[in-house]
Amino acid sequence: MSDFRGCVLEADLTWTGECFESDVQIRCDKDGRITEVGQDIAQKSDKLVRLPDQALLPGFVSAHSHAFHRGMRGSSHIGTDNAANSFWCWRQDMFQTVETMTANALFDVCRQTFSEMLAAGITTVGDFHYFHHGENKYEFDKVMLKAAKSAGIRIVLLETYYKQAGLLQQELAPAQTRFVSTSLNEFWHNFAELQNGLEPTQTLGIAAHSIRAVPTEDIKALWQEAKRRAIPFHMHMEEQPLEIKDALDALGTTPTDFVLQHLAPNELFTSVHATYTPNDKLTHLFTTGA
Repeated sequence: MSDFRGCVLEADLTWTGECFESDVQIRCDKDGRITEVGQDIAQKSDKLVRLPDQALLPGFVSAHSHAFHRGMRGSSHIGTDNAANSFWCWRQDMFQTVETMTANALFDVCRQTFSEMLAAGITTVGDFHYFHHGENKYEFDKVMLKAAKSAGIRIVLLETYYKQAGLLQQELAPAQTRFVSTSLNEFWHNFAELQNGLEPTQTLGIAAHSIRAVPTEDIKALWQEAKRRAIPFHMHMEEQPLEIKDALDALGTTPTDFVLQHLAPNELFTSVHATYTPNDKLTHLFTTGA
């Protein structure tokens, strides 16, 4: 990949927000930041780099990633006899991957994932990060940030709270203990430590893993604090029919109805997947700004 720092770029076509336009020049400073866009902005002293037969687009954003899943590519044997079971078969394969992954392996896998994203034109990733613990508590959070820095991708590390095995209080699988935050205080303490070591291209957000993995009172508390701090909040919702069934059995409500009735979501809230959410509920979510 060419290094365009300190240059003025001019491609045949550039996307400007409404359409592709010609004769558009883009100035990049020595740190690689875009400082000016327009026509005929290049000065005699500038290094003008022309990009014939090419079009320029703003970098794409991957808003929901689990970079460590790259470590199980080609090794998951999801069920083929019943499509409805495939997610849960895959989940067990993911747990097996997690149980043996070291910090060095995680770094290599995530750096590879982020490098592949950059090669595809994705320049910013929101990683929904719940794989926290190695030999030491929360050490993998810094591994993720280190891998993103090494690859050169912008990252919003969505620090994910995960506390229980399921709505029906199943015992935690061994792999899930590597995800768990034992309390909100512990979680926010780690969050503060991470904030103090961020690079300029790194920010943090908050995620409640799901209504399966987070007690409802903790979901409410996380959301209120995210709103207070004006930081993005993500949550897996209604990815599988079993999640909806368990929520109805345990809480008497669906995950989306819980959010609408108890959280008052706004533009900071992102519902992830919503695969089985009815259209009228999605429309209601959209009207809140979520």
